[in-house]
Amino acid sequence: MEADLSSKQQQRSIRVLVVDDSPLARDGIRLLLDRRQEIEIAGFAGDGEEALAQAKALSPDLILMDIEMPKLDGLKATRMVRSLFPEIRVIIVTVNHGGEVYQNCITSGADGLVVKDRLYEDLLSEIQRVFPSGPP
Repeated sequence: MEADLSSKQQQRSIRVLVVDDSPLARDGIRLLLDRRQEIEIAGFAGDGEEALAQAKALSPDLILMDIEMPKLDGLKATRMVRSLFPEIRVIIVTVNHGGEVYQNCITSGADGLVVKDRLYEDLLSEIQRVFPSGPP
């Protein structure tokens, strides 16, 4: 029994930084992810500049990044994250969808995309796709 407990304590969770200028969106994502043992919310940011500062300070495994934000939009912030912190994965979370948006996300270096109106259906499976072996 002790071996089971110590192996559980050694398991690492996926540390997530949630970046969205909408407090309601951040809260919704937090509520969805808080129920998952394999995921830990590392922090929150309200714009791209804050996302970069939080990425440096918190070293998350994953950033859930909105596109349309003040100061620095999510696509530019994603390019900067990928350049400065290549080990951090980025999933774009956006209200926009379609071929052009998808292509822009991929060229920015994002690892995935989830449309906000399908967040509850698709976010967890997209995280699993990005981390197929579980937490890093």
